[in-house]
Amino acid sequence: IGGSISNLIYAYKNVKRVVLSDMRLTDECLLKSLATIPFLEYLNLDSNDFETKIEGLNYLTKLKSLSLRHLLKWKGSSLHEDGQESTMSLFLTLKTIPVLKELHIEGSFKSGMITIATAKWLQNLDSCTGVYGKDLNPDRSVFQTGFSLEQFQLGGAPDAGSAEHTS
Repeated sequence: IGGSISNLIYAYKNVKRVVLSDMRLTDECLLKSLATIPFLEYLNLDSNDFETKIEGLNYLTKLKSLSLRHLLKWKGSSLHEDGQESTMSLFLTLKTIPVLKELHIEGSFKSGMITIATAKWLQNLDSCTGVYGKDLNPDRSVFQTGFSLEQFQLGGAPDAGSAEHTS
């Protein structure tokens, strides 16, 4: 399944949960066809071979829970055609999924950039496990999300539109 996911997936129209973990899915895999599953609420993409992008997540508008654990080949600092780093681009896409309430990312995204606004968005999800497997909650300060937000650690708070590097 390393390329496009079959367009015949509509045959699973009553499915709510799809687990595609350990499938060796790569950047070339197109998840857009999963949007044809009208009741898809949970997607597990753990331990796949994505390096710089996960194409088609923006089409999964009814997705409530997403698991992206242990994406060990992820190259978060790689630049996309639009000049954005891989990690920042992915999280900007995730923020467009209107009903996403759970995100699990432990073991992934240890490099790249996110914005302060994205870190706060992560905290406001109903359930989110961070890069190091710790649960995030709105009571924790932003720099405890698992991303090393250097400017916060130095005592400065950049405006919501600026980007922070992760370690």
